[in-house]
Order: sequence, then structure tokens, then C-alpha cells
Amino acid sequence: MLRTLIACILLSSSIACAKADTLRIGLISQFRGIDSVSVKSSAGLCVTYSGSKLVTCIDPGRELKISRTSDTLEFSESDGGTNQADLLHISSDTPGAVITVSSGKTKDSFRGAIEITPSAKGLLLVNQVDLEEYMLGVVACEMPSEFDVEALKAQAVAARTYAWANRNKHRKEGFDLCDSTHCQMYSGVDRETERTTKAVRDTKDLVALHHGKLICALYSADCGGITESGDKPYLCSVSDKPDDDGPDYCDRSGHAWTLTWTLSELEALLEPRLPKLQGLKSITVSKADECGRAVEVKIEADKGSVRLSGQKLRSVIGVNVLLSTAFTIKKDGEKVTVDGRGYGHGIGLCQFGANGLAKSDQGYSFERILKHYYHDIEIKPLSSSQLTDTD
Repeated sequence: MLRTLIACILLSSSIACAKADTLRIGLISQFRGIDSVSVKSSAGLCVTYSGSKLVTCIDPGRELKISRTSDTLEFSESDGGTNQADLLHISSDTPGAVITVSSGKTKDSFRGAIEITPSAKGLLLVNQVDLEEYMLGVVACEMPSEFDVEALKAQAVAARTYAWANRNKHRKEGFDLCDSTHCQMYSGVDRETERTTKAVRDTKDLVALHHGKLICALYSADCGGITESGDKPYLCSVSDKPDDDGPDYCDRSGHAWTLTWTLSELEALLEPRLPKLQGLKSITVSKADECGRAVEVKIEADKGSVRLSGQKLRSVIGVNVLLSTAFTIKKDGEKVTVDGRGYGHGIGLCQFGANGLAKSDQGYSFERILKHYYHDIEIKPLSSSQLTDTD
């Protein structure tokens, strides 16, 4: 049943997690466009809300139902009265317990606390969570758990470094990072495994530094055999080939891929984003870099032409269709063939390559994997003197 206590009780529960290494993760991917959710915990909940000096306590296993009405939240237990608020802060009253959030199409559990506010697009849910607990969910989402443990450890260090270096990415929206590939994939507790959790625990607090500052530790699934240079000195292009005659370390099912369209089919793919290119005549890679990635693509049509980057073409066609910029284009009559390699932007750590290095005869450690993909770095604990330093 609903129980109301004085607000000082909150000091030992819901606000306790608001320490220096806490992140605010916007759950905008999992709960996009949702107008109502239910929240519960097997250990019970403490709920504070705007305009009140009181804490509402929800008994273990009982649900708190929350919905958006215009610019206000309405919340209640299933058999209780309805209350209103502009903001809800929900935490468990037992350390280490998880909070389960359910909507009509999504159900996930989270450590830490959940903050809910109304927005123009529905409810905005933010998970306030400790950095190391956030890592447990990220590594489980970003790398297959069956990968070699040293690759998983390298992923944990890269993800931890990226998170802290980019923790103000969504500040204007009221949170630090989002739960999608725009930042890092994250879905709370439900995807965690023993192997990914061990990788996080075994690398606790470790981050990658360049000249004493946190790096922006970019990573992608499959670099296609050679990584692309980034805009930082530590993001140098490196080969993922053990020798000239051997396969790439990032060799995977689908490592090399081919797409084939007719000119009319390709025009239909381009039309939503490039509507002026009517009567498509040709498409060519007009400029490639030293790694063989498409820097510029030229598209010609009866009623217009355009030059755009390889990355832009990926976004126009779809990043899950045109898998990387490591591609060539060949036109034969009315047929266009794209031959490519890899999956993702190809900058920084290559996830499949990291697994290949770990499983190779040389048995790369996670430190060696990281130093292969990020030039001139050190692996050290995240200390208070580094919390605001980003290279």
C-alpha cells in the first residue's frame, strides 16, 4: 500500500546514488513515444515528486502506474488514488535492487534510480546510475558475450572511457548520454551475462588516456581490414591483417558484402532524401582515401547532380544497408553493383578485430588490443584529477 514518510528518509535511499561518478542515461530508444509506464521493484520503491516534501513508498512487488496528461504526470498504485507531479524520482529502498519499467511494448530492469518527466513526445525516462553499473549494461549490448574475454575487457575499457569523455553529450536535453548507437547501446540489467560482467569487474575504473587526458574511444563492429583515421592523433589508421596473405583479424560472416540495384531501384532509395535527382544516370566513387574508403561519391541524373561524402550516402541509403564506407561502385548498363567490406564507421577499436587479436596465436591482452587501435595511449584508473580532462 501507499505509505508517506518525511523527506529526510530520501537522503539514505534515492539521492544516495547521486555521487561524482553517476551518469544520467536518457532511455529515449527503449521508451520512445510512450505515454504511460508501470514501475515496480521486488524490494519496494521510494518515490519523490515535485512540489512535495514527502516521499511515497511502494511495497515490494506492487506497481506504480504513471501516465502523461498534457504537461503533467499522473501516478497511482492500482488500488490507490491518483496524484499529480511535474517530475518523479523513483529509487529502490534496498541497495543493489533493480527497478523494472514496463510499457505496452518494452520491459527492462535498471540499477540506480529512474527519473520521469513529461515531454512533447511522451514520457522522458532517465536512468541515474553509477558508471560501473552502467558499464555492465553497455558491454553486454555492444559486444557478443561469446567473444574472447580479453576482447570483452578491451570493450569495457573503451566503453568506460567513451562514456566519461562524452558525458555531457545530451546536457541540453536533461541527461548525459542516450541509450542508442548515437552514444552507446544500453538496456539495463536484462542483457547482462556472467562473461560481460566479469570483463567489467576485472577492468574496474580503467580508462584510456592520451598525454594524461581521456580519449574519445570510438569503436565499430568491423573495420573491413583497416581502420579509418579520425580527427585525433590517437585515432590513426591501423591494419587488421596479421600478414599480407592471411585473412583480416576482423574476418566474420558478412565481412565482405555486395549490393546490386537497377538504376531505377537506386533512384527510389535516394529519392526521399535527394528528391531532385530524377532520371539517375550514374553513380561513382569520385574520391577515395588511402584506406580505400569512399570519401566522395558523385551522382549524376537527367535533372541534377550532386557530390556527397561516403558517410552521407550511408545515411541516405541506410547504415544497415550500406554497411560501411569501404566500398567500390561499378555500373554496368542499368545495373549498379556495390562491393564493400566491414560494418560501421571503422574508426578506433574494431570489435571483431579485437576478438581476432585475442584469439590469435599471439593471444593479445586487452591492454595490447587497445594500444593496437589507439595510438600512444596509457591504461590507468580514472582518478579525480582526470574527471574533467578530455583530449
